[in-house]
Amino acid sequence: MKDRDASPFKVGQRVRIKRSFRSPYSGRAGVLIAICLDDSYGTHLVYFDDGVQFRYTPAELKVLPGKLGIPEEQLAS
Repeated sequence: MKDRDASPFKVGQRVRIKRSFRSPYSGRAGVLIAICLDDSYGTHLVYFDDGVQFRYTPAELKVLPGKLGIPEEQLAS
């Protein structure tokens, strides 16, 4: 697995999916729950409020200002 530090994002950050007709859930906000730089489908896994998860590339994401979207206690488990 490649080094996670190569990503400008951190697990737990709230992100918005940039608008694109190719990206599922474009324009919506979610929480970054995993980074796997070796995944060919998309290196960043985003969880949405309705329980759906999709993988995206860093170019498709934008960090939202504010606190982490997931409490740190839940990230550790």
